[in-house]
Amino acid sequence: MDGFALGTINRLNSEARRANSVIDQANENIEILNRRVVEKNGRIALLESRIAELELALLIKQAHAEGLTAMVKAYSSSHPNSPMKADTGKRFKSGAIKTAGQLEYATAFDVFLSTKGIANPQIHRAD
Repeated sequence: MDGFALGTINRLNSEARRANSVIDQANENIEILNRRVVEKNGRIALLESRIAELELALLIKQAHAEGLTAMVKAYSSSHPNSPMKADTGKRFKSGAIKTAGQLEYATAFDVFLSTKGIANPQIHRAD
């Protein structure tokens, strides 16, 4: 074999080693990224499970609120002269009267959110 052929072979071998090194590094990076994907998929599954739990808890709270609303309506229709239905002289932004019962609700709502660390709880209820 002549010098040109040996030089070409040596150059190709060197390029092949560099290419293999690049491929090895890429494979290592792929393995690292695949581990991260598995970790993130586990975290996603955990979060999806937690979201499902919270959605159920919210639905239960909403059902409870619906039950309480129905109960209040039933009491209200059974006791049309209740002092809880009295006009307090206060008004909603719409101009509708605020009854004593509605003021009790607003107070309980605000106190509850305040105890949970929510600032300005009144901005979270209808007025």
